[in-house]
Amino acid sequence: MKFLLLADIEGYTPEFDENFFIDMEFVVIAGDISIGAKNVERNAKFYQRIRDKIPSQIPVYYVPGNREYENVASEFEGIPENFHPLHNRVISVGCSNGENVHLVGFGGALPGIFNNFVFTEDEFKNGLENLFGCLNFPSKEMVILVVHNPPYSEMLDKIFSGEHIGSHSIREIIEKYNPTYCVCGHVHESQGIEIIGTTKCVNPGASKQGNAAILSLDSELNTKIISIEAHRLKSK
Repeated sequence: MKFLLLADIEGYTPEFDENFFIDMEFVVIAGDISIGAKNVERNAKFYQRIRDKIPSQIPVYYVPGNREYENVASEFEGIPENFHPLHNRVISVGCSNGENVHLVGFGGALPGIFNNFVFTEDEFKNGLENLFGCLNFPSKEMVILVVHNPPYSEMLDKIFSGEHIGSHSIREIIEKYNPTYCVCGHVHESQGIEIIGTTKCVNPGASKQGNAAILSLDSELNTKIISIEAHRLKSK
């Protein structure tokens, strides 16, 4: 069983091989699907392009990024039927092997260049504390934290200048609750995998540049970075 991780698609359309989704349980998108349209109808077109590339029976769970607006943080008119907004929510997913996976989501980012959907460190901390309070810890089931802004880290939050723009609050939450995985995005150039405490944190890199990652629900909980095709379509 596999999970596909995407982030920072930003209006591009990912392409996949014909057999890519065999044994795929679900898709997680860690923010910035669109390029920040205030018009809900335009956002729906971006989302539907991605829906057309993913089999309709595979659910897609997403949080909005800092380039997007609050209008995609919950269900909106035109959202594809298999897309499920995860911002400020906990969604439990039953997998084909009988196991449950708990997705904890919080989108947006700390203030920066694009400030369409932003939060302070205190807002991140309080929001995530409330969400993790909905789960029983320590949990023996898989828990995946899905955020757009990466946690403060060694390699997942470093921009070209060398500055770290990760969230200290998100890192504190990870160190406190030790979810199985953390999936993040936002910093396109910091694709990679890093362990914080016992949590495997994954920044799949910008999917608009052909980056993605795969999580495997096997005994080793393997993770690998992969390449995909992505192309830009003119808005209609």
